[in-house]
Amino acid sequence: MANFDMAVGIDGGTMDQGSKIIYEKLYPKLFTGSQKIKLEGIDFTVGWNVKSAPTFTLSAPSNPEALIRAHLMDWNHQYPVEKQTIVETYLNSMSGSIFQMNMKDVEMTVSSTSHSGTDQVDVTIIVEASSTNGVMTLNPIKATGKTSNPSDQSLINSVILPQAMTMARTILSGINLPPLKFGDVKLTAPNLIVTQNHIVALANLEGKSVPAPPFPSSWPSNPFFALLSSDAKMEMAKTSTSYINGKSFGKSGKIGFKIGDLHYGAKITMGTLSIADAGATSIKFETTGTGNVNAGIKIGCTNIGINYDLYAKPKLAGQIDLSIENGVNIVAKTSKTDTFVLVLKPSGNPIEWILSAITDPLLQTITAAFSPLISTLFNGYSYNTGPLPSIPIAIDGITLTATPTGVTLGDYNGMMSATGNINIS
Repeated sequence: MANFDMAVGIDGGTMDQGSKIIYEKLYPKLFTGSQKIKLEGIDFTVGWNVKSAPTFTLSAPSNPEALIRAHLMDWNHQYPVEKQTIVETYLNSMSGSIFQMNMKDVEMTVSSTSHSGTDQVDVTIIVEASSTNGVMTLNPIKATGKTSNPSDQSLINSVILPQAMTMARTILSGINLPPLKFGDVKLTAPNLIVTQNHIVALANLEGKSVPAPPFPSSWPSNPFFALLSSDAKMEMAKTSTSYINGKSFGKSGKIGFKIGDLHYGAKITMGTLSIADAGATSIKFETTGTGNVNAGIKIGCTNIGINYDLYAKPKLAGQIDLSIENGVNIVAKTSKTDTFVLVLKPSGNPIEWILSAITDPLLQTITAAFSPLISTLFNGYSYNTGPLPSIPIAIDGITLTATPTGVTLGDYNGMMSATGNINIS
């Protein structure tokens, strides 16, 4: 059983798609520039030109410990914590939450009074996916660069890598990951993980703890997916069907007989709806319908009172199915209701020949009044959870939205799955 109630993931290809669109709209403004620096007493002008869109590798680098040690190279030993402890803490906290942003085609130009030239730099930025106070963010934490000319490394470290970090912060801060939402179901703050070429946000039903490892070893491979547990699905059904609990119908009237007029009043009340899982995209429901009928018939100068218990037999039951409408909305609707009949059971001791004369006509009248109302109550159930989550992107005056498309519902390891693609426009 999965240790989360909702998970939403997007893949690296989707992030590459967004990066390409951003690059085409913001080049050269965001991706080129120059800076004057003094290095070992010499004045340099260093320029940079990112000649292709950044790409993403949604996995940790092969040497995370070495990167952390390099990051902590100037560790001050007067701190009351051992450097190795800090390294291990970093590794544990970032396990499963870091990925790589790649700028593999950065042209660096260098000029001074005595030297000028160009070099190609391959930059990798380590990014942490994190969630704090319910807000999900993508934070660049370290940049490294490789070049064929080792003598250029000091210039890369001084200029190119800080500029690459600035570019990464600008791009990633504009990706506004929305809170997880499913209808009116209340969820915990999310956890954010990186796994199998996906960034995945996970949450539990409110009242549980925030999802924590170990997480499943496999996930849907689609560019976009959302998974929903049985508990969350049934919580949604309970929340959205609560109006049925205790719902009552009343009816009163008069029926004429040869022996006299029968005046009656009838009421039936729905019990608390019971919800059960019926598969990844279906839910069973069941409840009772009970009430009473009080009647009186005047024969001659005598009023005779007659009372009945009223109930539905068998229990009122059916099935709710989840489906996709308009490409992005998950909709719950009653797909079937089981056949039921209404039953009158006399309470008290009325005269038998009176009962035999009035019970069947009274039942027919009650059934004609109540059965359509009960059927409409269940068959009319329909609930829209709202659209699947989209991701707004706003960077340097450019506004885009990443929206799920071509979504289908299915079963993934016993959970409801919504899988499809992402369109960025």
